[in-house]
Amino acid sequence: MSIRFKHSGFAAAVLILVTGIHPAAAQVSEPNPVINDPVYQAAADYSAEISGDALLVYRDGTLVFEEYQNTYDPLEPHLLASGTKSFSCVIANLAIQDGLLSFDELASATITEWASDPIKSQVTVRQLLSLTSGLHGGSYRRGADNAALNINETRFMSDPGEAFIYGSSGFFVFAELMRRKLNGGDVWDYLTERVLDPLGVQVSITRDFVGTPLLASGASITARDWGRFGQLILQNGMWNGEQLLDPAVLSECFIGSQANVVYGLTFWMLYEDTQVVNAIYPQHDTDNDGIELGVTQPQVIYAAGAGNQRLYIIPSMNMVVVRFGREDANFTDYAFVRRLTRGG
Repeated sequence: MSIRFKHSGFAAAVLILVTGIHPAAAQVSEPNPVINDPVYQAAADYSAEISGDALLVYRDGTLVFEEYQNTYDPLEPHLLASGTKSFSCVIANLAIQDGLLSFDELASATITEWASDPIKSQVTVRQLLSLTSGLHGGSYRRGADNAALNINETRFMSDPGEAFIYGSSGFFVFAELMRRKLNGGDVWDYLTERVLDPLGVQVSITRDFVGTPLLASGASITARDWGRFGQLILQNGMWNGEQLLDPAVLSECFIGSQANVVYGLTFWMLYEDTQVVNAIYPQHDTDNDGIELGVTQPQVIYAAGAGNQRLYIIPSMNMVVVRFGREDANFTDYAFVRRLTRGG
């Protein structure tokens, strides 16, 4: 396997998944004690030196390296920031399985306040999750007294599908859309009951002042539990013999858009000849040459958020890696992955 990074210094929580996913063990094995494989020590030392908090490596579903660094408490949930976004494609996957929505349906069919607007009425669920809806990327908050008014007044910066605009707004709209699809039900409870509980993981979610879960950036989780989530994605949604997620629907999360080929539905992607983008300040001029959407397979797929958190999934090595840390401009993915995959 070859992983190439032309630019790699993005400050982000990262879920990296190399395509060619194949089913592995149906669940994870976490021995007690974990016997650390020394091949990963170079990556651990690099992480620790650059404000690292934790490094966990799973191979073939077994935890083979676990090190907590710089006094970090392994039982303390770590904020994922925009790494939280990756849960929304899983939520959409569940809703599609349940016949509640499709990626290409108009959001205005549910967010009826948008139905009469010539621009907003054309936004699809896919565009909300791919950050190509045209919505302003800034923080969006539902008002306590009039959520519908806030949705209706959210500013658009482009026509739907024309531009990639990174931010939180689309995820607040998606949360409200799902609330209505669930007849007032809680979207985070929906995810928890259907996926997180079967995985045996606990994820806390920050909410705004009217109770809306912050799907863009509000999740906190322990390193072992994030590893379990990564293993679920590695296994195409299979867990302990049960298909929790539809593999065909899940695969759509890893297809980019014409506006940005390196961002799918809540997941970033790395192709052979594309640059690693800065997921906090993403580039908008990625070279699209040779990339055919839905055909060209990315080498790497990752979810990203502020701070140097990483969840790497490398199917060709049957590997899931969790890296927690704190903001440090000296951390680069190229240096870390090189040490992780080459031992130095």
